[in-house]
Amino acid sequence: MGMPISKPSAGWVSGPGDRMAEEQSCESLRRQLEEMTLRNNERNNYINSIFSAMEDGFVLTDPSGAVVFFNKSAENLLDIDASFLFEGARRENPAMEKILAEGKEAQAGGEAKSFELRNHEGLDLQVSLSRVTSKYGDKEPIGVLAIVKDVTERKKIETIRKEFVANVSHEFRTPLTLISGFIEMLKMYGDLPEEDRKRSLEILEIETGRLKKLISELLLLSKMENRVGLEGEAAIDLPKVLGQVAKVMGPLAEKKRQKITLRLGSFSQPPRLRGDENWLFHAFRNLLDNAIKYSGEGTEIEIAAEESASEARIEFKDQGPGIAADNLERIFERFYRVDGSRSSRTGGSGLGLAIVKDIVAIFRGRVEVESEVGRGSTFRISLPLGNTE
Repeated sequence: MGMPISKPSAGWVSGPGDRMAEEQSCESLRRQLEEMTLRNNERNNYINSIFSAMEDGFVLTDPSGAVVFFNKSAENLLDIDASFLFEGARRENPAMEKILAEGKEAQAGGEAKSFELRNHEGLDLQVSLSRVTSKYGDKEPIGVLAIVKDVTERKKIETIRKEFVANVSHEFRTPLTLISGFIEMLKMYGDLPEEDRKRSLEILEIETGRLKKLISELLLLSKMENRVGLEGEAAIDLPKVLGQVAKVMGPLAEKKRQKITLRLGSFSQPPRLRGDENWLFHAFRNLLDNAIKYSGEGTEIEIAAEESASEARIEFKDQGPGIAADNLERIFERFYRVDGSRSSRTGGSGLGLAIVKDIVAIFRGRVEVESEVGRGSTFRISLPLGNTE
């Protein structure tokens, strides 16, 4: 049997080997702690970076309702800063006060909540509140998470859609009511005088034409929005297109003894304007159609076009009644009319200028109008040109 190993006495002093082992152990623990700290910092930085990059705002409160975290989007949407992490330092902020009050109710009730509010910049915000609990142990409550979304654009689109549906319904209802009324009259009065019968049929024809035009323009808008029928980019001979438009609309102008004058500057060859020629024809025809309809008998309508180094400029100038300044910003809206009664006389649908604006946008151009009441209007289109090579 071997000799028993005796334990060190109380006065035992470690030797150099023992001290080295302790130092190595401490160094290993220090490195492990540094690695853990580094990984934890990297993880926190990763999480914070993700939250900061999110478009939605995030605000986290603890079970007492105190703010413990918010991201950059929440800071911008709710106009908050680091002072909101300290209850006594908070400044007045109605939007944040609403969120904190609703958050306390969500914490107490245990149910998710959702509501809308308007922030300091007038933006519409949708706020969703939900309780957050620990995923470990007995699911202790951590607090309430508020997710803040900017829904301003969505609400604007919804409003436009509702107005569009209402306007379309109204535009269809008016001619359909007239058509229905005259059909009923013709059925009831078989002995209607020939003159009255003829006038009734003329009105039926006019209103049917209005419906056909409205449907055609709505389909055209739909095609533009969905890029249906775009044949791709090709060289466009602008003088040729303007000449075709003037020729097609000539008979309508002649009925009112109007003169269409075409003034063309120099244009490069081969043509530098590129796009779909059919869409551009639609835009020019709508502008000339408006000029003819709203200009008086015997007036002149001038179409001018020229090229610069970077763009083509086209003008349609009429001698019509002009447009008041407070209407100029809205005339390109769908179904907007400067004078509703005038549209009934001319058969306008209120979509012509909206179509022009959308087509010019397809060409990455811009359309502007200059007008003075009693002195006519000038519509200017600027379209970017391609390279000469």
